[in-house]
Amino acid sequence: MSANETTIGPWIEALVRQYLAEPELSVRPRRLGLVVLTAVLAAGAALAPMLLRLDHAAYPIDPEEQRALAACGREDPTFVRFFASDRAACYKRFPHLVERAAAAQPQ
Repeated sequence: MSANETTIGPWIEALVRQYLAEPELSVRPRRLGLVVLTAVLAAGAALAPMLLRLDHAAYPIDPEEQRALAACGREDPTFVRFFASDRAACYKRFPHLVERAAAAQPQ
């Protein structure tokens, strides 16, 4: 035996081999990617209706409501059209919109 060699026993050799070995994945990377993709798509599908309602409320089809929200955005830098309370306060500043909304509601 030379001076540079170190003698190790079988128990330490097994321990070193255990830590040098690559860990085994319980799920294959390809399957894991498919699972993550499926989860992201499912979450997107679940949230889509809510996000669409929010978008339609924040960007209405009615031109008068569009103009009202645009005016509120110009006048108030803290106005957020995605908040229902901000939109309601904005529409209250335009009486003809409030009257029309009240007339459109069923009695």
